[in-house]
Amino acid sequence: MDYIPQSVKWLMPEGISPCDIFLHFRGQYAIAINSGHVFSIPILTKLAKAGYGQVYVRRADLSTWETWASARHPQFAAEGSVAIDEGKAADAKSLYGNKRAELQSYLQKVISEKDQSDAAIKACLESGLSSVQRVSKSPMLDWYFQQFHEPPELLNHNGRVAYAAAVFCFLHKVLPEKEVDNLVFSALIHELEGDPASSLKTVVSQTTLTLLERSQRPVPQEVIALIRMHDELCSGAGFPNNRKIAEIPLSVRVFTLFNHFEHYRIQASGTRRARFDRVKQLMSARKQDYDPTLLAPFWEFWEKHVELVG
Repeated sequence: MDYIPQSVKWLMPEGISPCDIFLHFRGQYAIAINSGHVFSIPILTKLAKAGYGQVYVRRADLSTWETWASARHPQFAAEGSVAIDEGKAADAKSLYGNKRAELQSYLQKVISEKDQSDAAIKACLESGLSSVQRVSKSPMLDWYFQQFHEPPELLNHNGRVAYAAAVFCFLHKVLPEKEVDNLVFSALIHELEGDPASSLKTVVSQTTLTLLERSQRPVPQEVIALIRMHDELCSGAGFPNNRKIAEIPLSVRVFTLFNHFEHYRIQASGTRRARFDRVKQLMSARKQDYDPTLLAPFWEFWEKHVELVG
């Protein structure tokens, strides 16, 4: 990600900022202190009163920031900054009870190719998992993997949506890699509380956005936008703005398909085939809500290429 969180403890009164420093608010990054400017007491007081525990620096400025921090505050540098911890985050087993590794292992088991000789779908499954890994290792998601413990229903639900959508996008070359990663990020955190077996009947996106805003989580603006719109429907009957299909980004239309499929599948009972048939029946009854150009390849994806066993 382009901005890396740092603790406000680094900002000592009357110190000089080594680079531009940003605050995160409502999914956006606003500059708070320019490079070369003083950490004035009034500025630090405002940060404290507003409850900011973190500030952000650009990834391109990390080297400058770390050199400055280690020279000026050796006692803090010994502890290691968030930027240094990012290297540890790349090791999926290093943070928060192995939740990163557990999620990736789970997804490999629950979604697999139907035809073991299908090299194309194997490659897409690998690309999808790589996208999940790239996104998951970001320190911006430390809070997410820290908060999820047993039972894992929400973690697994979000993961299935993210992984399946990514594999589909790579198989059909629907989106470029960067947009797939944004879709994966948004799917991983699109539900933060509640029961995934019943939440299709509620406007989950707004609850999630409220939680993210209240907690000031470091979520990129493009990810916030996807979460905000994933309750929109191509029929124009969605929320919050009743957007028509032309006004809904392609990544959101993909997101909606896989999210609805997953919710209906959780609710269905019976054999794996019976559950699939029930989901297809329910979604076909409301096909006007989905992108008609995606429906045929979407059903082919599940019927021909991929097996979902969880």
